[in-house]
Amino acid sequence: MARGLSTMGLALCLAACGVEGCGVEGGGDGGDGGPEQGQPSTPPAISGPSQDIDIDPEQIEEYASKADSDPCLDYPGGELDGADLLAWVNKQPDQQLSDEYAPEDLFRLGARYVMPGRNAELRLGAWVAFVEMSDDALAEEGFDLRVRSGYRSYYTQCITFDYKVQQHGYEHAFRYSAQPGRSQHQLGTTADITTPTVDWALSSRLAGTPEGMWLAANAWRYGFALSYPEGQEEITGYGFEPWHFRYIGRPAAEELMESGEILEVYLQRCAAGDEALVCPRAPDPDLDVNKGFIGGACEEAADCYELSGGICLTESEGYPGGACVSQCERYCPDLDGVTTPTVCVDIGEGQGLCHSRCEYNLFPEVGCREGYACQPSFRPNGAGPFMACLPL
Repeated sequence: MARGLSTMGLALCLAACGVEGCGVEGGGDGGDGGPEQGQPSTPPAISGPSQDIDIDPEQIEEYASKADSDPCLDYPGGELDGADLLAWVNKQPDQQLSDEYAPEDLFRLGARYVMPGRNAELRLGAWVAFVEMSDDALAEEGFDLRVRSGYRSYYTQCITFDYKVQQHGYEHAFRYSAQPGRSQHQLGTTADITTPTVDWALSSRLAGTPEGMWLAANAWRYGFALSYPEGQEEITGYGFEPWHFRYIGRPAAEELMESGEILEVYLQRCAAGDEALVCPRAPDPDLDVNKGFIGGACEEAADCYELSGGICLTESEGYPGGACVSQCERYCPDLDGVTTPTVCVDIGEGQGLCHSRCEYNLFPEVGCREGYACQPSFRPNGAGPFMACLPL
């Protein structure tokens, strides 16, 4: 093969996932697998709607580890910058994101907000809005709304699309998945939302559940819009996805609702400069300052100036962007709540380092003590933002 798996590797992936799809009901992964593998010179005619769905991360990792070459070599990026909350992204080549675009303000959601066994990241505004929406849904209605899939990088979308090409052929993959640069998930503002009532699947059944009806009626209040509504397949290019919500900010979501348009048409009109619309861009949320900044980004120990015995863990030590920690023997100091809760992680010989429990790679199920929550925060010098335990 010019790209993708060896025959044995492909067989392993097919055996793991199955031709019926990976945890997605109605995801369009049935059929006979389409034509012979290989990418045609022109996109195939689409006789039905697509769906922009995910694949289990473990299968993506397995596939990537066995790939013969970089799958992104076959999918050049576009020119769009996705930083604009109202960036118009769809299947058309002119509306394709750059292969270099990646949000600069991604935050990992805590375990409470992600389906079991998954991790998910969203941009700051979308992160704050989803946490608020999920908390309100739970407190007011008892609904457990969680993210199944959030940000997906250009590379991850390459792997996802290429995986489906290897499974069922290019035509099938083109019909039932988004090519790299053409998925809203690369924006970092899109969340596939699921619930235990549909067994954490991405299912059309969600629309008929109380949770799905609540989302459809209330998501706009938090700045989210349904990307692919029912009956609009010819316009959006995608089948009905009652789980797929994109954050566009509260002002724009309100204008969208009042306009009576669907999101695809609204974004197109905004991109065209339609004077009948304001197309407001919501500002980034205001954040508290974490005065101790354990876990904050750093380049050298001097950046951790407020910590007693502050140390900067660097990228070579497994911390991209750096992370401030402090020395400890058994317990970490409680610095008036701004760095708590922290954990003294043993590094041998009776020594340890204080880490923030918001470091989900170390403490995925711990989180903050009662009265605190992992929240985006700035360092005292204005750098950041990053995650820190702060009072509710």
